[in-house]
Amino acid sequence: MVASHQILEFTEIARLRDCIESISVSVVDDCIAAGSLAGEVAVISKAKTLTLPFEHDFGVGAVAWSPTSNILATGGMDGVIRLWSDSEGDATVASGKGWVAGISWRQDGKEIAAAIGKQVVRVAVGGVADSNESARHDFESTATCLAYTTNGQRLGVGSYGGVSWFETGDKIVRHFPWKGAPLTISMSPNGKWVATGNQDASIHCWKLWSGDDLQMSGYETKIQHLDWDPNSRYLAVGSVADISLWDFSGRGPKGSKPIQLAGHARHAVALKYQPQSQLIMSAGAEGTVCIWRPSPGKQSLVANVNIGEEPTCAVWSRDGRSVIVGTALGGVFEVDAHVV
Repeated sequence: MVASHQILEFTEIARLRDCIESISVSVVDDCIAAGSLAGEVAVISKAKTLTLPFEHDFGVGAVAWSPTSNILATGGMDGVIRLWSDSEGDATVASGKGWVAGISWRQDGKEIAAAIGKQVVRVAVGGVADSNESARHDFESTATCLAYTTNGQRLGVGSYGGVSWFETGDKIVRHFPWKGAPLTISMSPNGKWVATGNQDASIHCWKLWSGDDLQMSGYETKIQHLDWDPNSRYLAVGSVADISLWDFSGRGPKGSKPIQLAGHARHAVALKYQPQSQLIMSAGAEGTVCIWRPSPGKQSLVANVNIGEEPTCAVWSRDGRSVIVGTALGGVFEVDAHVV
């Protein structure tokens, strides 16, 4: 039987000592940052792989490049946030009690926020050596996810009980209540919606300015991966085996059924739209990386490949021509997707 989709090629580009927990690609020079459960952080370029001169005790929780410069933020299970650049070296800029669940950069690159245990710490960034803590927000439960609005004016933080919103001060300026535990948060590019994937196998969505909400439930397992298409029409959701796309055009998804993309044998570990495109990348724990072009009633899977190891995270390259995948065995692979 002839395959109805392309089989992609892939290359191993680095090998770390333990499971890759987080990967980020620089928008400045395409360098790849990878952090492992061994605590090491590697910066991978076409010329070399550089292991940074520090480690996070108990493992790396998150790595994230600045959206405007070559500064890298890293956070560990030790509750420490560090900044690094090739020209300035590294510095510890914040710490807290608990592990770092996530790091988010404001769009102008002048602030980062990090979820550390039951706190969120915000750091004003002027450079590696010129960065200072600007605010610290306390929660009754673990802060699990965070993201800035598309205009950078507010920071949204998910914890048990809903999403809390902050501006420049320490106090909450608004709260979207919901009796559940968010695990991931995603803002629509048009600034109209915020969505959370939740521990109870549901998705909860709010209109950002009115607070009106809706929920989609019935998934087989907790939801940890969400992404909006560049036009804010579709919200992609990763669960067990299937990727579902909810249509937010017109009256929105209430009462409708999502488009289903079936291509994984196990749960999704990564899900992301290609930059400025309707192509979707997904990676499943069974080892398969898929590229989709959603089309109702037609074949949506356009290419895939099994890399032979269990993926744990994956992102697009800056130009969208390849997918960078981290694995449970410490491998970092580049999947060539430019032929799609």
